[in-house]
Amino acid sequence: MANPARKHRTRMMYLVAGMRSTGTLGKGKAINYLHGTETATWGAGSDLVSLMSTLAENHPHRLYIFESTAFGFGPFRDMYMDAKRALRQKAIFVTWWRSPEIFSVDVDSKIYEVYGGSPAGEERKWMHDVKRLYGYEITKEQIAWWRYTLHEKYHADLSSALQEFPWYEDQAFQMTGSSFFDVRELTEAKKAVSKYPYGSYSYSFDLKFDDMSIAKSPPRTATLRIWDYPKKGAYYILGADPAYGSSDGADQFAIEVFRVYGNIMIQVAEFATHILTTMQFAWVLGHLAGTYRNSFINLEVQGPGEAVLNELHHMQDYTYYDRGNADDLTNIMGSIGHYIYRRQDSLGGGSAWHWKTTGSTKPRMMNDMRSAFAGGQMIVKSDEMLNEMRYISQEGVSIEASKGEHDDLVIGGALACVMWKEQVQMYLLSQQIVWSEESDRREAEDVVDDSFIGGIVDRMVGNSHRKSK
Repeated sequence: MANPARKHRTRMMYLVAGMRSTGTLGKGKAINYLHGTETATWGAGSDLVSLMSTLAENHPHRLYIFESTAFGFGPFRDMYMDAKRALRQKAIFVTWWRSPEIFSVDVDSKIYEVYGGSPAGEERKWMHDVKRLYGYEITKEQIAWWRYTLHEKYHADLSSALQEFPWYEDQAFQMTGSSFFDVRELTEAKKAVSKYPYGSYSYSFDLKFDDMSIAKSPPRTATLRIWDYPKKGAYYILGADPAYGSSDGADQFAIEVFRVYGNIMIQVAEFATHILTTMQFAWVLGHLAGTYRNSFINLEVQGPGEAVLNELHHMQDYTYYDRGNADDLTNIMGSIGHYIYRRQDSLGGGSAWHWKTTGSTKPRMMNDMRSAFAGGQMIVKSDEMLNEMRYISQEGVSIEASKGEHDDLVIGGALACVMWKEQVQMYLLSQQIVWSEESDRREAEDVVDDSFIGGIVDRMVGNSHRKSK
């Protein structure tokens, strides 16, 4: 009898991805079905990249399954997050409470007698999240099992227990060290993200700032998100972190724009991209600061930031532009406020343009941001920034993104926050410029200033003329 596998030239392979990576896993193979198990425990990412390159893209019967316990950060988490956004992939969360016949205890058992009872504290909140996200009602018998497992199998080590038995997917990827931002506060902020619609745009560049343009763009490819357009008489702060400015791992150009009051700062725009030059970054920063009038900038000047600052100074020099309205542009750029760094332990002197992130200055700005966020003084509307905040951790005095994660957007927000706290907030309070629900309702009826579309300089200057009349 003929072997059907031989007829169709089908082969089954058993591959081992060890802890050491060779970068050759699956090399030379053509795979249309794959089941990868415990992917998070595989070696370095090069083996996974090698294997992924062998997968068929167009085979009509292709299927690729990767499953694993989360085990913190690494290629598997990246795969899971990519699958949630991808068009031809599916992320499936499998957890303990989906098998109540296994992960629960009998009400008549000794375990239930000790660990049973109504949900309390975080359990109540987690039950609510499970119901909201997955439509499942966790029982008291399951809660008793969870408490027994946490205390008697994991010795009350919550991080380890949640890694193996998470209630919802965000809990599965547990960080090492101490989480810097409160996870519960981040969760509440993420729930509110869907309430904030935004416009999505992308910039196009030429040889000069004058020739830069902006147009609406699909959300997936947009580099600029706008939640609130410029309002007359409002005050704004821009925190700007060029790629590789704050750290070697910050590989993205990021600008965070906040509308500021004496009592609160609210995110209104976010720019982020990997592909840019320092000159183009200065142009974008100048455009946003010039369009959001009454604005202040805090720029990370370490490394490439000095080139950005130099270009900003050029933009404020009217001789740099050969056009009839250069004086108007100079007036706009000249009205932008700059952060002046001062040592907090100095009685005088020690001043400098903008911000340089070091081991001694980073805790200062990051703790300002954490305090503002925890106290409800900092409203973050960007899901991407909240995701980055989720993976900021503290090891001793070091406050960094966990391995493989980014903090560019967080640094942009922290730069804006430290400027608000140190140099803008008290002025706004003295002028009684404060946010309230009533003022927010009144402004909601105002016509927004959608001045982002079209020629950059013409729009900035033209908008200035319209406001001055």
